[in-house]
Amino acid sequence: MELKRLNELQKMNKTSLVNLFLSLQEFTRTTLLENNDLKEVLEIRQKLDFASTTEKLSYLQMLFDELDVEKDAPAEEQEQKEVTVREHTRRAPYTLLTLPAETPVIDIYHEATVPTCPVCEGTAMVKVEDKIVDRIGTAPSKRYIERHHYAQFACRECEADWEAGEKNRVTVNYRPEIDNLMAAPSLVADSVVQKFADGLPLYRQTGIFKRNGMEISRQTLSNWLLSYWQLLPPLIKRFKLQLIQANLINQDETPIKVLKPAPKGTSQSNFMVVQVGSSGNHRIVLFTYVSNRRRLTLDSLVAGYQNYIQTDGLKEYNHLENHIGCWVHGVRDFKKILKVNPGAANAKAICKIVGKLYTIEDEERERAAKEGSDTAQFMASRKQRAEAVFDELEDFLHTIRGDYTSGSAMGKAMNYLYNHWNQLIEYVNCYEATPSNNIAENAIRPFVCGRKAWLFANTVNGADASALYYSLIETAKANGLNPYEYIWYVLEQARTCRNEDDWDRLLPWNIDTSYIAMLKGRRDSAFPNPNRKEPYIFRGKH
Repeated sequence: MELKRLNELQKMNKTSLVNLFLSLQEFTRTTLLENNDLKEVLEIRQKLDFASTTEKLSYLQMLFDELDVEKDAPAEEQEQKEVTVREHTRRAPYTLLTLPAETPVIDIYHEATVPTCPVCEGTAMVKVEDKIVDRIGTAPSKRYIERHHYAQFACRECEADWEAGEKNRVTVNYRPEIDNLMAAPSLVADSVVQKFADGLPLYRQTGIFKRNGMEISRQTLSNWLLSYWQLLPPLIKRFKLQLIQANLINQDETPIKVLKPAPKGTSQSNFMVVQVGSSGNHRIVLFTYVSNRRRLTLDSLVAGYQNYIQTDGLKEYNHLENHIGCWVHGVRDFKKILKVNPGAANAKAICKIVGKLYTIEDEERERAAKEGSDTAQFMASRKQRAEAVFDELEDFLHTIRGDYTSGSAMGKAMNYLYNHWNQLIEYVNCYEATPSNNIAENAIRPFVCGRKAWLFANTVNGADASALYYSLIETAKANGLNPYEYIWYVLEQARTCRNEDDWDRLLPWNIDTSYIAMLKGRRDSAFPNPNRKEPYIFRGKH
């Protein structure tokens, strides 16, 4: 083979040999450049990605998102007792916990109008004894009992056929799906905030309850949260409506693993998407679980939206109109280069130029707040100053672009700016927008931090419930509300909501702060029954 190639070379004329030599020289130069580029990229990755990307799952059973645990599963710590009743034996309801006799009690009387009998159709019913349901409430560092009195009415004109399922007794304003729970809204709200705001998993909360003398299982806590989750979808619909009407949506996504309905023995990586809708001083933070982040899926989250949307550099967003990019992602690769090589002058210069945009943003917003400038004045001044920085950056990139190949670290970093330039400079046309997408990044951070404690969602219901509670908490924080008080307020009021106007009153900027004050006052007025000697035994739904 070598002899054959040698003979072919000997037959070539001088011009052909020169051309062959030049082509080989160019090939060698290109190969060396590509080799150097790959070495540079590899060096950056080795120095930045030093941490393991996999998790040891020896304690897998403790790391599920506990909202997945199915509601009808039996609680772990509870016992059944045989109770003899006359001529037959039946199982007593589960006994969950015992509270001391001196536990404060609040009597709450629910308003009721006289209903008509559902059996004899029209006869006015007469008031009989109240249906009394004891539920546990909570206050910081103490427990109390809420004793709810639901007005009951019975018909004296007919006898119901109980075997046929007829009942001639009506309990007014009673919702068994949540009113049968042992936990009052204040206790559920406390568990929600601990898990979704403070990152305290339910299995750790059970340990805290046990130290305080209350045997409450992780399964029970999960059932409480899931019961209220099933009550609140209408509020999330109002959140979505407010989001679609916002002037700006900041959007981001992060992976979440859902084991079911994935194939047995595998884990399925899905996503939690966060959207922050801003209009003036109002903000809605909406978390949504999605099974993928393909273009059609992400488009469905902003269907009907006409205003600005700001995201990172994910290509599935690039087709959107009024799309705003993020300068944090724009300079991310330059900062990686500086971590490996602090002396990289051009990377440092680009970061310094982009940093001027943030200075302008802070100065202009501070000046507008101080001088009371209107929106148009603020946008005009910010745009004029920012466009001068855009021109400076473009000129600098044009000057140094020829010094780097497209495959080098600097070349790739500059290509990102060129490919996303129109989106990166678009923020100056939206009042609510800033140079970065940090609003969405900050909103999703609590979920990312909390995920470290449980790693997985076992079912789609668990992921959806987590999305709802994160939405409530982060929306409260975004509007300057105490998350616990807002969740407490929502859980108390949701049971009485009947139409869209009722649910609208639960939006953060519409809440009745005097009602929250009433809840606190009612809680603080609880006092023990001085004549009671026996402990309170709670039975029933948990």
